[in-house]
Amino acid sequence: MHSDDELLDSIAQGLADAPGSWTLTEAAHAAGVHPATLVKRFGSKHAVLVALSKRWGEALPKEPLTDDCFAELGAWADGVARPPRERSRGVAGLTMLLEDLKDDELSGLLSDGWERQITYLTALISGARADGRLSRSPKPRAAAALLLDVVNGSYLRAAASAHPTTTVTPQTLLHALLESWT
Repeated sequence: MHSDDELLDSIAQGLADAPGSWTLTEAAHAAGVHPATLVKRFGSKHAVLVALSKRWGEALPKEPLTDDCFAELGAWADGVARPPRERSRGVAGLTMLLEDLKDDELSGLLSDGWERQITYLTALISGARADGRLSRSPKPRAAAALLLDVVNGSYLRAAASAHPTTTVTPQTLLHALLESWT
C-alpha cells in the first residue's frame, strides 16, 4: 500500500512531462495504481491538485539553508525549471495555470507558495547584501519579487515564441540581474 506522499511523488514525477491537462486516470497510471485508489484517497482530480499544490508550497525553504547566501541564491537561479522546449507544452502549462487561477483554493495556494518564495529570496538577498556581495541590489523584498517575476515572465515569453529553445533562459536572466547587483 502506498502512502499519500508516495502517490503524490509518483504523480508529480509521472506528469512532469505531460503535454498539458491530465486526467485522474493518467495520474493513477503515473502512480501505478487504479484510478479508484486516487478517488478513494483524495476524492477528485481537484483534491489531487490541491494536495500537490500544498506539497509544493510546504517544500519551499523559509530561510537560507547555508551561511553563503550569495552562493545559495546562485544555486536557486540554476535550479529554476527551464521553460518547455516545445511551444505547445508551454501554452498547455499556461492554460493549466489560468484554470488553476480561476479556482479560489488553488489560486490561494499558488499565491502562498509565491509569497514563501519571495520570503526565502528576500532572506538570501538580505544576507548577500549584508556581506557586501549584492551591494547594488534594490531593497531585498523588491529584488526578490523581481527575481520571481523574471522566472514567470520567461515562461510566458517562451510559450509565445515560435522557437522557445532559442529564447533566453530564466537562468541567464537571473544571473545577469545578480551580476548587475554585485
